[in-house]
Amino acid sequence: MSANGVRGSLVGLVALRCSSCGASIQPTVSGDLIQCDHCGTTQKVVDARGFVDQVVLQVQAFLRQALPMSIDSGQLANVDPIARHGLFLQSIRPRLDPDSREIRFQTMNLLSHPLVGLPYSRQPPPAGMLDPRQTFVLQAKFQAISSIPVDPESRMFVAQAQGLAVACGSLLTNIVFLAGEKPERYHFMGRNFAEAAKSTRDFPDLRPISDRLAALSILCEGLDLLQSGKISEALEKLSAARSQLELCVAPTGTDFQLASTLHGLDQDLSLARASTSLASALSLASREDGATQMARVRTMVHQIDMARIWVSTDWQSMGRPNRAEPILTMFHDMRRAQSGEATVRVVGVEGNLFVPFWCVQVPYSFQTGALWKAKGVAVSETMLVAASFPLEHGCQTMAGVTSVVTDVFGARSQASFRDRVTGRETAISGGEYVRRWTESAQLSALGGRPAIPPLSTSEDAASLVNLYLKAARARDRGVDEKLRLSSPKVTGLVYVPCYPELGAKGVIPGLGALSPHSVGRVDLLTSLAWTP
Repeated sequence: MSANGVRGSLVGLVALRCSSCGASIQPTVSGDLIQCDHCGTTQKVVDARGFVDQVVLQVQAFLRQALPMSIDSGQLANVDPIARHGLFLQSIRPRLDPDSREIRFQTMNLLSHPLVGLPYSRQPPPAGMLDPRQTFVLQAKFQAISSIPVDPESRMFVAQAQGLAVACGSLLTNIVFLAGEKPERYHFMGRNFAEAAKSTRDFPDLRPISDRLAALSILCEGLDLLQSGKISEALEKLSAARSQLELCVAPTGTDFQLASTLHGLDQDLSLARASTSLASALSLASREDGATQMARVRTMVHQIDMARIWVSTDWQSMGRPNRAEPILTMFHDMRRAQSGEATVRVVGVEGNLFVPFWCVQVPYSFQTGALWKAKGVAVSETMLVAASFPLEHGCQTMAGVTSVVTDVFGARSQASFRDRVTGRETAISGGEYVRRWTESAQLSALGGRPAIPPLSTSEDAASLVNLYLKAARARDRGVDEKLRLSSPKVTGLVYVPCYPELGAKGVIPGLGALSPHSVGRVDLLTSLAWTP
């Protein structure tokens, strides 16, 4: 078969392919440069044509190996259908089966991961990814022999493999976008998702995948509008994408072949909910202009992303892909409280900046008394944890964890020897005042003063308290010998007026020595302070 014949069978009306991602490029009327509509790469026309030539050479080599020497592939259409059927089953399909399995595996692997990220976020690519250009080579092989199959099952095999190759290439291109912060990335990602949805739509067993990809295309349109400051239009798109993704859950979860992709779908749906909360928060009235608000969003998202570096058994909650959803939901609640549309729990009156704190109940028991006086005592302690604690360097270590919590075991009163022997100790912690102080919290709006959004979840707060308890044991032998613990329970958020710029004395003035020493770096707090 001649090179021109192979080229014609491969590319049809599409004469150019992007040398960066392998996607089709529509030729321009004139000019030496051309831009890919799928990855945004600007390249020379000669380079795009050169990539197609490389693909043609690879397909020619495949055809020479797959077809008997006596058969001219250019004349296959004139071969008897029965002979073509036997040729496909005996010589061609055995060589294509590995490629078909590989492209399906790669596609399902990508679909098992989140496929979209928040504005300004960076998402590391999954391990073992193909180069998107490789998927076009695989697609070209299937396209080159698409006229050979005779029976419906073989034709479906070839057509579905081509569709999955297109979808896989489009998803791989989008994964590259997720690793960076190109401002136009959502525009290109939406186009790629739409093409991937179209290429899988005609196959009943892939229909849930096609519906998910179509919803993600709409989601990217909404995120592009959000990043451009068109909040009301973005909300409409994001809400529509969320609704469509929700409809994909049932058919995906009940299909054994697609069940492995349900985890990725759940994370995409979580991202859609988080994005809707973010857009809803930004739609509320503010004295700040759109550019200033988006700058704060960028800082906030970067801080959420930074949690991925807290990799240890103590901080598994910080690495969850859907961690942004509860944080942005709480951010929306905070903004509603600032606008007067809702209320949150507020305690204290001093301070120029509202800072959120997690209230955590720490039930524990300890052993006291000696000989026949020995007994166990149950205590329910209350702690406060700065919800902005990821902004404080070193707080994730045992040495630094006490800086962002009410150090109730460090502030405990020392019982007398007589009390310890006779079993009259009532606690080995000293946080009674914290409990009474937090119980005075009232539902209120957050008008008049700026506020910091929570940058941690309730699971993060529980992890921090567990680390604090380890530190308290290591620091005080008496605590270590007596303490028996149950799991900390996070009961909710409370907003406290603080003076963070004054250091330890200004965090929670009303708690005195029990006050945390820090709620985060002052410069980051300033950049994250949202005004009413």
